[in-house]
Amino acid sequence: MATWNEVKNVLHQKFNAVAKNDSLLQIRLLLPNNRLQDVFIHLQKTLSTTKYDDNWIQFYSPIGVIPEKLLNPVLELLSEKNIFGELVLDNGIHCIRHSVSLADISTEHYLFEMQLIGMLADNIEKEFLGVDKR
Repeated sequence: MATWNEVKNVLHQKFNAVAKNDSLLQIRLLLPNNRLQDVFIHLQKTLSTTKYDDNWIQFYSPIGVIPEKLLNPVLELLSEKNIFGELVLDNGIHCIRHSVSLADISTEHYLFEMQLIGMLADNIEKEFLGVDKR
């Protein structure tokens, strides 16, 4: 089990995370292709009153503005990936978003998930937009 404070400490140490507020961090993830991709990490609280009442972290990474004619191919690509990420529109920018529970997760696991989101956003950006559109 991880706590939000542990997550913040790891991200500050490994990635020089910038705190946007107490529940939101931003990192610049260096990808294997030597590109940088912004990833935001946000603390989410569940509304549940069950024993699973815990905190979640949400990763999201901006892609850019995806033209309407490319939305279906992007969504098809996302459906082929082995993650539960979703495409969302946030302040006019398309982002990949994914959440994980802190209840039963290791540091290695959430770092892996975060890197997947960053790499996927970068791949979509490169394949469908060609350049950084942010």
